[in-house]
Amino acid sequence: MKIALTGHRPQRLFGHNLANEQWQRISDWIKKVLMENECTVAFSGMASGSDMLYALAVKEIKENGIDIDLKLVFPCDGYGSRSKDKRYLAWRQQIIDASDERIFIHDQWCNTADDDRDKYMVDNCDKLIAIFDGIEAGGVFKTINYAKSLGKEIIYCPSELVRKQG
Repeated sequence: MKIALTGHRPQRLFGHNLANEQWQRISDWIKKVLMENECTVAFSGMASGSDMLYALAVKEIKENGIDIDLKLVFPCDGYGSRSKDKRYLAWRQQIIDASDERIFIHDQWCNTADDDRDKYMVDNCDKLIAIFDGIEAGGVFKTINYAKSLGKEIIYCPSELVRKQG
């Protein structure tokens, strides 16, 4: 089973610390979904936030001896490498080191790079996990609609995990 993820960036959910309790509850849910669906290939778009969390969850599953390929789908060569966030860069490198394949949609950045990356992942997956806050705007909403147009099964993260506390 090939599974991709679309999800929000840190500023729309729980900030940049993927080790915080709210992100970790989502990570636990992701691992459960991947195992229940017998995922053999996981596609991550490598954006900060949900994409990185997903890739780290897959990395952890791999480290526990489960045979799952981690395919990183970058919008363009060098994507994310210029971040000033040292934690992000460390996680990014750990994920790259654990990956089985790196796919670059474009040689360099262009206006459609993120959308083209998202379409590639949806086109090549069997199911799509959505970390979606329910607001019908932005890239996650657009990716969900594209997946629906292709008849892809979408597995939504429970709203109680996505909802900001307090």
